[in-house]
Order: sequence, then structure tokens, then C-alpha cells
Amino acid sequence: MEETQLPPTMCLRQAGRLCVIEACSSLLIFITWEKAQVFTPRPNASTSRCAQLLQDMFDIETSHDKLRLLTADYKRLIGDPLNTSLAEKCCQDAWHLADWDLKDKQKIRTNLTKEQYRVDLYNNCPEMRILHDLANSMKHQSLDSPKAKIQKTNVHRGAFSSGFSKGFDVSGLQVMFGDNKQIDVDDLVKIAIDYWTKKLTPETK
Repeated sequence: MEETQLPPTMCLRQAGRLCVIEACSSLLIFITWEKAQVFTPRPNASTSRCAQLLQDMFDIETSHDKLRLLTADYKRLIGDPLNTSLAEKCCQDAWHLADWDLKDKQKIRTNLTKEQYRVDLYNNCPEMRILHDLANSMKHQSLDSPKAKIQKTNVHRGAFSSGFSKGFDVSGLQVMFGDNKQIDVDDLVKIAIDYWTKKLTPETK
């Protein structure tokens, strides 16, 4: 198979299949196969950026690292509220922090189950139900056991820029759930950040 030059990208190839790792400002999309071979394009500025994105990703070793990354992404989402790829990443990271935190807490309480953890999680932060449904529907397309009864999502294009407060008609991604309830995705992510900031197992130095 002839290898295709697609800067700014890195390519994975196995058994005649070609996969592209996108290097973009808001999201790193990658797919891996077991024993995949890695082909790197000729060095240039774009390749360096891709390498930096990979380095950033692999630096995420703890739940606090992941929270810091989520917080940085959230700040970018505030300035770019209709960036659906960034919003999706924020929602997924905000939800999957639950898995990281559970692992941390199981080191202290070895008999803690995921079910017990989730009950406490939903009681203390009901918005996690919405994040559960958003993150898992993005991953699996459909849900077997939805938690928040999401009715629909909406892209609202307001008359004012993101520099204005929510008191103005600003643009944003919206989630309609339950009995005619609505929440903006950036507000949902902020609630999650505040929750994790308080609830994560203390960071060890």
C-alpha cells in the first residue's frame, strides 16, 4: 500500500488499513490497533505540534492531572462555546473523572464498589447523571440505562459574543432534559469542575 503524506498528521497502518491521527488545536483524535506500525511524516512545524499533543496526553497520569486538563479545556470552551468537538471532550473528561476517582478511593476503601460510588456521586452532584448520558451516548450512540432523561440537544446561535454574560442572548450548546429543564454545556462542565475540585482524593506531592 502506498503511504499518503497528510501533514499535519501521523499515520498508522496495519493489514492495508490507514488511520490518521488528527493534530488540531482542540482535540486529538486517534485510533490504535494491536501491533500497529507507526509512520511519521517528514519533520516540520505541524509534526512538532502533533508530538506536543501526544506529550500532553501522556502526561495525564493522575486524576488531578486530568482535572487540570479539563479546566484548561473548559476555559477554551468559554471563548468558543459552539465548538462541539471541544464540548464533547469536556463532557467525556468530566464524566470519566469518576472512573479515575473511584480507582483512587478503592486504594483506601478496598471494598468500595462502583455501584456504591455511583449512588454517592449522583446524590452529591445530580448533574453527573446528565454527563453520564452525554458521554456514553457520544461513545455508544445509544443508552441502555439513561440517568437524566435527555430530550434533545441544541446549538443556540445568539446575537451576542461570548464576551457577554449569560444575561444576554449569547451562543451556546444546550441540553434539554427531564421535565422541560435546560442547561448550557459550559455551565454543566463548570459544575463538574467545581465538584471534582472538592471531591477528588487529595493530591500527593
